[in-house]
Amino acid sequence: MSAAEFKKKYAPTALPNQDVAKKASIRLPKIPTPNKNEATYGRILSTEFPGCSIMYEAVTLRLDGGNYTPDWIVMDGPCIVLMVEVKGAHRFASAGRSHYAFKDAIAKYPSIRFRFAQSEKSGGWRISEANV
Repeated sequence: MSAAEFKKKYAPTALPNQDVAKKASIRLPKIPTPNKNEATYGRILSTEFPGCSIMYEAVTLRLDGGNYTPDWIVMDGPCIVLMVEVKGAHRFASAGRSHYAFKDAIAKYPSIRFRFAQSEKSGGWRISEANV
């Protein structure tokens, strides 16, 4: 059986207004980008820690109930100085899961300093720190 005969016999049949040949596509992993609140707090961190490198979602911690990826990590050379979780003023239901994972990470990694920053509708930030 030739290739032409094989295609003719086993090719999918198309509906009248449908194109059979679809282009192959490759799904590449998305590069994480901060939302508006996270980007704003990232600028605050860059002024607070001028000599340190600040990275967005660069590390994932393994926890008993799953994984936790903090929004921002502040590093001074090879040492982690701070891990930050940023939330907006409006709390969604998914914020409960991330807050639980945040508290679990604080308990499991006592040598790392953590910060929870939540924007307020007035424009300020409500900040709580752990393992200081």
